[in-house]
Amino acid sequence: MLAVLARADLLGLSYSLSVGAAIVVLMLAVGISYRETIRAYIVANEEPSRVPGLMAAAGLLIDYIMTVAVSIASGVAAITSAYPSMPPATLWIGLA
Repeated sequence: MLAVLARADLLGLSYSLSVGAAIVVLMLAVGISYRETIRAYIVANEEPSRVPGLMAAAGLLIDYIMTVAVSIASGVAAITSAYPSMPPATLWIGLA
């Protein structure tokens, strides 16, 4: 995104600092979220009940699956938009 803004023009370049800051904030938020979830999983496993630990682990697993699904969909969309003849093979590209 930053590379596209840098190539656009002076107006696009003026947005790159705010977009870069938003990306950094988002990365920090995701990192802190993972850290807290892992901490909750560790603490919950030390308690007599395993249910909280299993719930934290299930949350991590669902998050990982959703992240991979969104990444695959984004990659397939990028490939099929770059090559106009590829949209009929969208399903097979995603499966690959």
